[in-house]
Amino acid sequence: MPANWTAPRTWVDLKTVTAADLNEQVRDNLLWLKERPIANESDFDGTFFNTTSSTWQDTGADAALTTTGGRVLVVAFGGVYVGGSSTAAHLTLYQDGSNVGNATEGMMQARNPANALYSPFAIVYITPAAPTAAAHTWKLYMKSSDNAANVYIRAYQMWAIEIGA
Repeated sequence: MPANWTAPRTWVDLKTVTAADLNEQVRDNLLWLKERPIANESDFDGTFFNTTSSTWQDTGADAALTTTGGRVLVVAFGGVYVGGSSTAAHLTLYQDGSNVGNATEGMMQARNPANALYSPFAIVYITPAAPTAAAHTWKLYMKSSDNAANVYIRAYQMWAIEIGA
C-alpha cells in the first residue's frame, strides 16, 4: 500500500503523461483508498460492561490502528441500559489515554425515563487534526451519573478508519 495519499495534479495542455505519472495519480491513490488502515471490534453476546462508578471507566472496547498521517474517523454504537430513572450513562472516547470529549459530560449521555429499557447509543468522531503516523488506540469509556445505579453496555460495535487529510 502506498504510504500516503498523493494530492491530485492539475493537468495542463500538451503535458506528456508518463507511466509514472499515471501510477502515482491513479493506481497508487486507488490502492491507498482500498487498503487504508482500518480496525474494528464488536460484541453482541449479552452484557459486555457495567459500572456504578461516577468516574470514567474503560469498557474494554477499543480500536487500535497504525496510521500513515491522515485524520481518523472513529465510530462506536450499540445498546446501553440505565438502571435508574434519574441516572444517566455518560460515554466518551479516549485517544491514546486522553479523553477527547468533555471532561465531565463526555461525548454523549443516555437516560432511561421508562426504567429498565435499553437505549441505542452512537458516537461519531473525526480527529480534528491528523495524528502522527504511528500506532494509536481509541477506547470507549463510560460512567454513571450518580455513583449508585448500574449502567450497562449490552452490545456494541466500534471501528476506526484513516480517512486522509
